[in-house]
Amino acid sequence: MNTTLNKIASVLAFLVGGLSIFAGALAMTGWEPGYFVLNWLPCLQFHLGHVDSSHPRHPHLEK
Repeated sequence: MNTTLNKIASVLAFLVGGLSIFAGALAMTGWEPGYFVLNWLPCLQFHLGHVDSSHPRHPHLEK
C-alpha cells in the first residue's frame, strides 16, 4: 500500500509541476487571465514548476 501511495503522490507532484510550468509560461508571454496577477508570481510558478517536476527522488525513500 505504501508503494501505491508513493506512486500516487509522485504523479500528483508531476501534474502540479507541469500545470505550474504551463500557467507560468502563459502568463510570462502576456496572457491575461481576466484577474489581477502579481508581476513576480508567473516567474515563481514557472521556475518552481521546473524544480518540482525535475527533482530526483530522495535516496532515503528508496527501499
